[in-house]
Amino acid sequence: MIARRIVAAASWLAVLAIVSPLSAGDGGAPGTAAPWPIGMWEGEIAGLAATKPAKRYLRLFFANQRERSPSGQWSATGKTWTDATIEVAGDTITVTTEANSVARLRRMGDGELAGTFVPTSGAPRTISLRRMALTTRHDGTWTGTAAPRDIGLCTWINYSLAIRGGQIWGLTTTVSKGYGTRHDLVSGFIDSDGGAIVQLRGEGGFSGVRRFEGKFDGSRFAASDDRTRCIYQVAWKRSGG
Repeated sequence: MIARRIVAAASWLAVLAIVSPLSAGDGGAPGTAAPWPIGMWEGEIAGLAATKPAKRYLRLFFANQRERSPSGQWSATGKTWTDATIEVAGDTITVTTEANSVARLRRMGDGELAGTFVPTSGAPRTISLRRMALTTRHDGTWTGTAAPRDIGLCTWINYSLAIRGGQIWGLTTTVSKGYGTRHDLVSGFIDSDGGAIVQLRGEGGFSGVRRFEGKFDGSRFAASDDRTRCIYQVAWKRSGG
């Protein structure tokens, strides 16, 4: 399971998780080619004092294909995730943390990013990141539902998904009285033990971002999506499984 707190480690690392879902205009067929930064990145910030937290983490989720407006989160060893502002332009990525530190990164090759990390106080430092390989054992086509605990208040949600290289892509479909049909863009990634972080982003005039964590176990995935008014039990299965 992807923990909300990061386990301490001996060196300073940065991890960039970038996931881009499909837009509803793609007809609900997930799994098309992702923009170049999609994936996990790990690296070092040079010259840090031993008293500093050992690692830095960043995970990024594109809002949708039309807006190209990514949402992201940043964390340090032993800290909770906080929101970060992300800008992607051509071969560059700029990350501004909640504390106003800035990482300016440039694509140096298919598997490498390099640039400058500017802390809130202190001198700029060099940062370099390398693409990480994600687990592929859950790759395939998946479908599922989110079942509401209170079926009188909340509506069932259907999932249509594909997993490619450990990245989750897809759409939800919800049909309800008064609101008609709506879709959420689904994106996420899977770690080596089957833990997953999933983001839902409103599409078609609906706004908002939701995230929840779950677990893959063979040909099944389970999670709880706890919302303000509704609590959903999320269950996916691999097609044919």
